[in-house]
Amino acid sequence: MDEKIPITVRIMDRNLSLRIDRFDEEKVRKAAKLVDEKVKLYKEKYSSYDNQDCLSMVALQNAVKNLNADAGMSETPLEAAVTEMIDNIDNVLSESR
Repeated sequence: MDEKIPITVRIMDRNLSLRIDRFDEEKVRKAAKLVDEKVKLYKEKYSSYDNQDCLSMVALQNAVKNLNADAGMSETPLEAAVTEMIDNIDNVLSESR
């Protein structure tokens, strides 16, 4: 039987308390670190975005990767489309300043 353990991970200066299977601990900690790093990158690149916007962009990026993995596709076409959308949003925001 899988034993659930309590862990705490930190994303965007927020502690999240979770109960996970013991064998998933390393993956969950790495995933939380990756999310936190990606959010920080978005915050640096898009300073006008708030935390929710940055989290949404990271969620979208990860969802695209998951869909590609599920479909057995290369990530390149969809990832390029997401990157293009982000660039377009950035351009519109830059023009409005």
